[in-house]
Amino acid sequence: MVRLFPAVAALMLLTAPLASAAPIDDAARELRTVAVWLDPAAKRTLDVAALTSAIGDAPIKIAILPAGPAVSEVSGLPRQLAVSLPGQTIAVIAGRYFYAGSEVLCDGEAGKAASGAINANETFLDANESSDLTKALTDFVTAVKAAPKCEGTAGRGDRYGATPATTDVAGVDDTTTVLPFVLGGVGLLVAGLAVWVTLTRGRARGRAQALRTDARALVDRLGAEVTDLPESHPGAARKHGEAAALLLGATTDVQFDAVRRTAVDGLVAARAARVELGLPAGAEIPELDHEPLSGPSRVTAD
Repeated sequence: MVRLFPAVAALMLLTAPLASAAPIDDAARELRTVAVWLDPAAKRTLDVAALTSAIGDAPIKIAILPAGPAVSEVSGLPRQLAVSLPGQTIAVIAGRYFYAGSEVLCDGEAGKAASGAINANETFLDANESSDLTKALTDFVTAVKAAPKCEGTAGRGDRYGATPATTDVAGVDDTTTVLPFVLGGVGLLVAGLAVWVTLTRGRARGRAQALRTDARALVDRLGAEVTDLPESHPGAARKHGEAAALLLGATTDVQFDAVRRTAVDGLVAARAARVELGLPAGAEIPELDHEPLSGPSRVTAD
């Protein structure tokens, strides 16, 4: 079994080939000689010279690719680049998704750096904006440079696993993803609304905590169930990878609700696979009691 990127995997998605391999091939070729590759078709704003200067001679490679691939496809791009760019911390942005992994940093540090950049620059991946990526990616580079290094394999673990199809490496680690962050604001037109806003936020925090707890529990349950299924029945494993990806970037009620729904879809697929294999159907699958949430909603549940 060949290990492509010795680090702890954030996702074990069963990735399908991209419809067109050209963008990732172009990135692999260009990044052999430059630190930053902005695909002309990406239509994103980035000061490549400034970001390259921030990287300096550090082993960091960043690719900005066109939007289009689904999260299950984008998640495998750093792994693909690692084959031809060993010994690097690699970040890939494709549309709304941001993934990072490292052969240099200790377990979880690349994902932590990417998450920090996302949280500090919440709209930079919004598909509805042509926002400038420069500050967010400079923040990412700064965090990577400051992160602890584990150049020996013992300290790094296996960040990407053997192949995109493995299921024994699921976990929240060196990959991070983000859906559009939409900030909702409340304009206080009169002072009397302050009390109402405080009470509403308190209730919202409670709902957010419940969503977070439920989402994590469902993803954990699905992860346990897919380990008992053969690779000939990959549907549940795919859904587990998607749910884990969504969970990594979730900060709003809408996003945690999407995690729950994806995990439940995976549990349904896992049950169907067990029945087909002649195995016990397993525990009951929770029913979702409402339509998918939508609209701007950002709540801090911590």
